[in-house]
Amino acid sequence: MEKVNVPEMAGVLMAMAEFIWRFRKESTFMGGMFDELEKYKGKFQSASGTKIKICEVGTRNDFSSDGTWKSIAEKIEKLTAQKNY
Repeated sequence: MEKVNVPEMAGVLMAMAEFIWRFRKESTFMGGMFDELEKYKGKFQSASGTKIKICEVGTRNDFSSDGTWKSIAEKIEKLTAQKNY
């Protein structure tokens, strides 16, 4: 790199990274991305070589209304309280 202001370039790159990180979480963008990926059976590769594919990255379950889970959670709380004494 010739005559590049490295700190300034780093600031620009960080701003771009922050924009991309926030933008990709937007529901409109993600909905459009999923619609496009459906056209390509869940996988896409751009002319520049960028690969995008659908995958499951995590699952979040809500057990707060499950009676069995509530019972287990209560036992955990009691045991934790006993352990701390």
